[in-house]
Amino acid sequence: MDLRYVNSRGIELNLTQWPYMYSSGDIYDFMWSYEMASGNSNRITEFYKAPLEMPIKISITADTEEEFSNAVNHLFETTEVDIIDLTPGKLYLGDMYMKCYIRGIKKAKFNAGIEFMLSELNIIAEKPCWIKEKKIAYVKREPVPNGFLDYPYDYSYDYTPNNINCVELENEEVEACDFKAVIQGPCMNPGFYIGSQNYQIMTELSSYEYIVLDSMTRTVYKVSRTGRVENIWNNLNKEYDNFAKIPTGVHIMEAYDKFPFEITLYERRSEPKWS
Repeated sequence: MDLRYVNSRGIELNLTQWPYMYSSGDIYDFMWSYEMASGNSNRITEFYKAPLEMPIKISITADTEEEFSNAVNHLFETTEVDIIDLTPGKLYLGDMYMKCYIRGIKKAKFNAGIEFMLSELNIIAEKPCWIKEKKIAYVKREPVPNGFLDYPYDYSYDYTPNNINCVELENEEVEACDFKAVIQGPCMNPGFYIGSQNYQIMTELSSYEYIVLDSMTRTVYKVSRTGRVENIWNNLNKEYDNFAKIPTGVHIMEAYDKFPFEITLYERRSEPKWS
């Protein structure tokens, strides 16, 4: 098992490697909350995810008193900054993560002079779901004389004379997922489609500029070559739902013009995938 906590500042705690060792927890458990129809009806009208508290038990051990003290302090300091900053960290299980806080640490068993402690981490998640990020790169190419594309590297996509500018994108989970698109300049009014859904931003990008379109946060902004960030919400093509999630299944993706971009899918599940 690969269980890690990465705080909002990027500092990592490996909970399956000395001096910390995971022993038990409810990481595979989940529960949907529900709303009932008013009146005498017993009909459920809505399922939703309520904030979830989840205990995780770990042991802390070290060879010396100094190493033990450093490990205990590091655990506290790494998790406390998320509370202070009011920004969740990420609990990783393999390549999936849940955004959460560690809001308390209970010292269940320890003795002075012995470099060993059992601790219970109280984890709380505002939106309890496990997310896997999947990146898909798109680069528009011209066919070579033999009718196929000639790449200097191997790609996992099947480019043929009939689909040289199309890329297959797959959401492998059972529900529609959020995404982030990063569009590189130079280009004018960049847009793309995924399946039947179109996305477009009516603006100009020069070289070394890029746009970030994020459906999870419902934000879109331009980053200049000097790093200046500009909110370009008003530049969205209002004919399209530019924050529409990606449905489950396989879809064709293509850009309107010759510009490179990258899509990150945020596939999510109620429980981490068993492996």
